Amino acid sequence: MMNDLKNSLSEQGVATGNIYIERFVIGASLGHKRDFSVKIANHKSFTFNKQTTLLNAMEEQGITIESECRIGECGQCKVNLVAGSVKPLIDMAYDLKSGEILPCCCVPKSDLLIKL
Repeated sequence: MMNDLKNSLSEQGVATGNIYIERFVIGASLGHKRDFSVKIANHKSFTFNKQTTLLNAMEEQGITIESECRIGECGQCKVNLVAGSVKPLIDMAYDLKSGEILPCCCVPKSDLLIKL
């Protein structure tokens, strides 16, 4: 509904910078069935297991990247997925290019190699 409203306002000439939408962050426990290895290119490796999002797991390891909305709207946390696959937790409003992911709203489906 919120995406439809945003699109309708844009179609009527309202500048997207003047459209504000509030969403709630992802926070549910996901009950992962196994751990996944996450390697950040030229950085460190860690195990993803009980965290709610990939971004939360990165932050727990002291890996900081720009982030703002934490719900797939702003794209600031965008990183390149070199190897592996992720599961999106929501339909993201941000358009991604091939190989890009938003850690704020996904979890690993396999071991990952990420380039910041």
